Amino acid sequence: MDQLRYLQLRMRLQKSFPHEIGLFLGYPPDDVAGFITYNGKQFCYSGYWKVYANEQETRALFDLYADCTEKFCTRLKDGAYLSDLVQAL
Repeated sequence: MDQLRYLQLRMRLQKSFPHEIGLFLGYPPDDVAGFITYNGKQFCYSGYWKVYANEQETRALFDLYADCTEKFCTRLKDGAYLSDLVQAL
């Protein structure tokens, strides 16, 4: 069974969201595993997701995400079309 079909099955069978969805969203596997192991507790940092490993590198990534979001929103406010911004990625 491919990974997307497995995830779809898990989402149908569970009442809560399966935590491994983080892997499909691009979260680091160590952080997904940490979240599952520690039930969302005992993380070393929390930003766009809860961080369990490589805190310094992940903080730097969060800073890049925040910078990108700010620039994206500024360009939207200045009249750029969403389709143009997405194509530029």
